[in-house]
Amino acid sequence: MLACLVAWPTSACLDNKLDTEDVASKTEFIANTSSFAGYADWMAFEHDVTSDHDGALGTTTVYASELPDDTTQKFPLGTLLLKTMQAAGSDEITIHAMSKRGGTFNPRGALGWEYFELQLNKQGTPYILWRGDRPPTGEQYKALLGADTAPTVESDCNGCHGAGKDGVLGDDLTALFSSP
Repeated sequence: MLACLVAWPTSACLDNKLDTEDVASKTEFIANTSSFAGYADWMAFEHDVTSDHDGALGTTTVYASELPDDTTQKFPLGTLLLKTMQAAGSDEITIHAMSKRGGTFNPRGALGWEYFELQLNKQGTPYILWRGDRPPTGEQYKALLGADTAPTVESDCNGCHGAGKDGVLGDDLTALFSSP
């Protein structure tokens, strides 16, 4: 996995192709576009959404690059989680992701996690549309599966993920943690 590994975030890391470094020896991991390449080969959890999911029906698939650490009940630094959503009857795919950035990033939410919206290029490779501890103004979760009539929900990812187990939600991912 290619990524920027630094002590403080810089936007210059978005597309740099640096040599792979030992993530375990770093305090912060900064994902870049190439970090998400090959996500289809990660562990996947697919669900047909047949009931209300913020007002939309469709298919969601969550991909995990790494498993949580059994000893700490947390995902390791550098873990990437990517979620694709496709509304029923649509060819459009919405992609959001999380990166276990670590350090003190996102101290008022899911500590250590950074959020992303990605889009696929013509070759099917994801690239970053936005990133941060919350989505930019005008972006919100209710549009994930293309629902125009979805109820208003917290537009800041931390509204839900801040209460999750190590910032993650969903039975499939939280079941990966061993029993305490």
